[in-house]
Amino acid sequence: MTSLKLAFALVLVAAPALAKTAPAACPANLRPATSAEIVFSGDGPGVSYADWRAFVDSEVAPRFPGSLPVSDVYQAGGKGPFARQPARAVLVVLTGAERERDKVHAIRDAYRDRFRHQQAVVLESPACVGF
Repeated sequence: MTSLKLAFALVLVAAPALAKTAPAACPANLRPATSAEIVFSGDGPGVSYADWRAFVDSEVAPRFPGSLPVSDVYQAGGKGPFARQPARAVLVVLTGAERERDKVHAIRDAYRDRFRHQQAVVLESPACVGF
């Protein structure tokens, strides 16, 4: 198992425990919530910027039409401890609406289907948010 796949496996094991832990208390003007981050990466040649934008426009924006942070990120792993592999991430604050988590997982699955060789991981964490 490559170090990248091992890192994803560790995240998948730890994420359920993190998601069930609510913040003890939020600072004034913030409220407890859950954030979901979808990290998109892959072992293959990557996804072009145009393909990524088309994916966000067709799969992410319709499911979460509000403003969402979408960013290019790097992940460590692969060819050495300091090797950087390009990745992308979307951050969603979950409101508790019905089937919201289904939408997050549908985005992950759509990415895997569209870009066959790519990986996508969903991370959920307790958060304090203010709008």
